[in-house]
Amino acid sequence: MRKAELVQLGATACGEKAGALDRRRQRSPCQMPETFDCVTCGACCFSKNPRYLVLLPEDFEAGRVSEAIDPGDQSQAEKAAAAARRRLPLESLFEHEGRTYVDFSCGHCVHLQLGDGKAICAVYEERPEACRAFRAGSFECMKARRANGILGEKV
Repeated sequence: MRKAELVQLGATACGEKAGALDRRRQRSPCQMPETFDCVTCGACCFSKNPRYLVLLPEDFEAGRVSEAIDPGDQSQAEKAAAAARRRLPLESLFEHEGRTYVDFSCGHCVHLQLGDGKAICAVYEERPEACRAFRAGSFECMKARRANGILGEKV
């Protein structure tokens, strides 16, 4: 029987009825959920690595960022202005080998407030650039969920 005849009969080349493969895929445990609730997850905010979150130039005060930017570059000037609006508490940061990090020595971001099954960022409006770029449901999100578990259950 030719492939065209199999399709007309509602079967695949491996003998499955049409739709059987689709139903199997719908039940797959590897399929990602439709929505992600970051507040009830927080996996990306946990790590055993105390140097997990390095600050980027955009995260520094305008004075520190302006030293590293070209004043004629409008995109860099806009980033510096945005960074000037972000104020992370200095006691939550530390330097190592010339780089600045957010403190993760307790197993999670020092800014993470845990309680009632929720993970709330205390500096959400001022959060670092890496946190702003992180997307729920992305590859990195799924990697953090596998490594750290929901609300850091594996850390």
